[in-house]
Amino acid sequence: MNWKVIKTEAQYQKAVKRAMQIFHANEGTPEGDEVALLLVLIRDYEDRHITIPDLDPIEVIITFFVRIYPIIPIQEIIDEQYVPEHEKEPEIIHHPVV
Repeated sequence: MNWKVIKTEAQYQKAVKRAMQIFHANEGTPEGDEVALLLVLIRDYEDRHITIPDLDPIEVIITFFVRIYPIIPIQEIIDEQYVPEHEKEPEIIHHPVV
């Protein structure tokens, strides 16, 4: 098939499906060349049409655990244990009087 720049979602889906079918083609074969071209075209389409939001790693972990373990009050545990360094109280060390 003669592939061209992917411009629509339907073309994108068709290209992804074909790339998955021939993904393990040997390099230097017609299918190997086809999959190499498809991967470039797919990447180009994704770069132009798909955005990935910036995520806070702590929020991702919290959201994951809340969904997996909804009965555990994970947010309360984190609120109690995760205190940024600048908000921590200084530790006072008492030395016994001799």
